[in-house]
Amino acid sequence: MSIVLLTNQEIFERLLYTLGGAAAIFMMFRAVLPTIIRVRGMNWPKATATIQRTAVSLINAPGVYGRIIFCGYEFTVEGVRYFSLFAILANLNEQERLKHKLYGAHIQIRYNPSHPETSFLVNLRDPLFDGYLASQDRNWLSKAPVWGIETPTL
Repeated sequence: MSIVLLTNQEIFERLLYTLGGAAAIFMMFRAVLPTIIRVRGMNWPKATATIQRTAVSLINAPGVYGRIIFCGYEFTVEGVRYFSLFAILANLNEQERLKHKLYGAHIQIRYNPSHPETSFLVNLRDPLFDGYLASQDRNWLSKAPVWGIETPTL
């Protein structure tokens, strides 16, 4: 058995490669997690959710910089209310109109029957979104404004 001695430079390089690889794996997992949840959840129960709150906010997240419409939706499972979010990147001149249109509207979601707090929109291109694509990307949603839940008045 022989002992291999590494120089400080070699130790540093190996450590740097290991940390870089771990960071890359973490970022890839975080990026594909929403897709994994959507695929695994295709057989989860559906529910109708009500869009409770809408707000336009400026965000700076990986892959996007600009003003985004954040929407909070509420749904009930076995008498318990749950709340989640989605975001829409729309043209600046249409954001206010779309924000007001969405408030109080109903959308279809799927939820995990074991953990109903985990949910997602059934259709990210719902006709209600006027041709825009909704996102439930965690990087975007982490920039959402903080608000409480309220019952819309129609």
